[in-house]
Order: sequence, then structure tokens, then C-alpha cells
Amino acid sequence: MIDVTDNVVRAALASVEARARQHAEAYDWALGRLTAPPVELLPPAQTDEGKLELQRIWRQSQTLGPRIIDRIVWGTIGEVNWGGEGGRVDAELEALQLDLLAQRLLIDALVGGVAAAWAYVDERTNTPRVSRLSGYLQPLTDPDDVDRVVALYQAWMAEDVRSSRWNVRIYDLEEGTLREWRGLRTPTNLAAPPAEYPNVRPPRYRMLHLGDDGLPQGPLAAALPVLKAEYAQQMRIARVAEQSAWPVLAIRGQLDVGKRGPARVLQLSEQGSAEYLRPGDLSQLQGQHDRILERLREDLSLPGGFLGRQTPSGEALREANLKFVQACSSYARLLSGLLTEVVADYADLAGIRNPPEVSVVINREFDRAERIGSVLELYREGLIPLPVAVNEISVYLPTWSDEEVAAWIAQNERGITPEDLARAIGGGGNA
Repeated sequence: MIDVTDNVVRAALASVEARARQHAEAYDWALGRLTAPPVELLPPAQTDEGKLELQRIWRQSQTLGPRIIDRIVWGTIGEVNWGGEGGRVDAELEALQLDLLAQRLLIDALVGGVAAAWAYVDERTNTPRVSRLSGYLQPLTDPDDVDRVVALYQAWMAEDVRSSRWNVRIYDLEEGTLREWRGLRTPTNLAAPPAEYPNVRPPRYRMLHLGDDGLPQGPLAAALPVLKAEYAQQMRIARVAEQSAWPVLAIRGQLDVGKRGPARVLQLSEQGSAEYLRPGDLSQLQGQHDRILERLREDLSLPGGFLGRQTPSGEALREANLKFVQACSSYARLLSGLLTEVVADYADLAGIRNPPEVSVVINREFDRAERIGSVLELYREGLIPLPVAVNEISVYLPTWSDEEVAAWIAQNERGITPEDLARAIGGGGNA
């Protein structure tokens, strides 16, 4: 059993509270839960009018976190499938809502760097359940082998009307013991005897990325400084644009202000003059904003042109899209392995024999045109025969049955050109 009084373990948990707050901040930015303007990122407002202006612009701005999350989730989770023979297995897994669980686990991995789920028996209903481990998660390693995870630490805050307290759980992965502390002032004050639950099935987890300190860190948390820079630049542009949204009339001489208007003629003395001061040029601010967006897109392996105002073309676009598909495929493999293990644990608790393997399939709509174009190019160069080309492309055309594909190949195998093939599939590809 892991010893929480061991100096190595205590050192590993020393910065938990600070890391947990950083973790919560990253979630707020990723999910768009900011409740006040990020004044630390902007020049201070010196006047009441400036403070009102800042509040007004803030209400018109939004962090890009939700948009990024939505695109990655959309690209990663096209379908959640499993095998089996139907009947009770299908009914049980349908009730688990694995597609929704996969989405939430992916968000945990993208922000916190670790996703975990737990199959257990609910004591109130005596039925097996699957729960996602929320809050702050940190793996605890063997003091003699830093690459071997022996326990999983979980901390979350419980709010009540009097104060904020921490709840902590440590899941011993090797001995199957759960220890729980509730109502702690700090998440590292583990001196009091915990509640112990032996013979507990340990949770399943996957770590996506590790930071410089060797602890889990999601790509969105790693990109948080750039995400903040984009938000601040977004507000700067809005602030300058509002202040110079229309020409300002500058007058030298005396003028009755009440006589101004779009249909009035200004009458000034011979020494007077009037001219409009044109709005300032925002192109430099917008150019800097575009560079920040491109940095954010590159750091998070997002598709080409997803955040910027201009979509790259040619090889740059294909390279960006390929990186996005590779990243989504990596996330899908992580979720497939995690869900398969959790479903196996759940099936064991529910008395289901031969639990099926769960497979998360990436969204094929994104790489459909890219893949079809590549296949057509290979066929154009004579590197693959027509049957191979059609069979590869038919995966992206669910309206074609296997029999229709075979009949089309038999009828058109001679004399078909890449252009003919492109027209047959609805104009896809680059032909």
C-alpha cells in the first residue's frame, strides 16, 4: 500500500493545491467559463468610463477554447462502436452512453492531460455503474521506479454555505484499496485517518501528455498562454475599433453645437476651419492577431485555416489537415483503449461474459475529400488499378453497396479516366 507519509510521496503532492487551481483555470478558458474580464492581461482602466468600456467589450468577446474543443471532439469521435451478439450486451452498453462518456473523457485529456473512468457497484442500488473521475487527477509513482504508477490521486472542492473544503481520494492500483478524506482545509493535509474501502476495483486511466515536471498536462493547458494572448488581442482590437469606428469632426473656430447634423451646412468665420479625422489603421493589430491564431492552430494541430482569416492552399493545407487527422487518430486510440478496459470491468461486475472491444472511429467527413483526392492522384499516375481505387473511395460513399461497387467496376474497368471516376463519385478529389 502506498504510504502518504513517505517523503517522496509528500514531495509529489506538495504543489497539488497550486496545480489544482491552474487546472481549474485551464478548464475555465477551455470551456468559456470566464466570469470577469481578464484585467491582468490588459492595460488598466483609469476612469469609470474606461471601466464601463472594458465591461462592454468583454461581453462581446469569447475565448477560443470552446471552438477548439468542439472541433477536436468532432474530428475525433465520429462513432463509438463495439462488437458482441446483441441482446443484453447492447442494451447494457447503450445505457452507459459511451459516446457521451468518450466526449467528456476527451475533454479531460485535452485540458488536464489525463482521463480516468471507474466501474463500481453503487451501494444505494446495488447495481454496477461507470463514472468519470472529475476534479484534479495526479498519478503517484513508486519511489524506487518513477515510471511505474502505483496509485491515482483525486482532489475536488466541495462548496457549502460556510466554507470551501477539499475531498481527496487515493486509489491504490495494485492493492485495490480506496482511501478517502473529506472536508479538508487543504488537499495535502492527509494526517487524519481516512475512510478505507478494501477490495475496490481500481479505475482505468490514460495520460495524454506530460509537462516538463513529468506530470500530466493537456495540450490546451500547455497552450493557455497563447490562448490568453489571443483573447487579449481580440479585446484590444475591439477597443481600438470602437474608439475609431467613425470619423471625428475637428473644428477650429466658434460653432453652435446644436446646429450640427447630417443635413446641415457648417458656417464658420473666415479664420475657422473644419475637417474629419479618419479612423486609424487596424491592419497591424489584425496582422499580429493572425500570427497568434496561426501559432495556436499549429500548437494544437488544428486543420488549415480553422482559426485564421486566410486558408492556406496546396501543400501547406494538406500538411495541416494531415496533422489534424493524425492527432484525432491518436486521441481515438487512447479513448478506445480506455473505454475497452472500463467496459470489461463493468461487464465483470454485471456478470456479462466475453465483453466486447470498444472502438472510437474518427470522423471520416473531414478527410473524405483529402483521401479521395489522393486515391485519384495515385490512379492517374497508374500506381493503383481501378478496382483498388474504387474500393478505397467507396468507404466514404455509404450509399454504394458492395454489389453496386463490384458492378460499376466490372462495367467501367476499361477506358475509365480519373475525371470519369471523380464525376461518378460526385466531383470529389482534385481531378
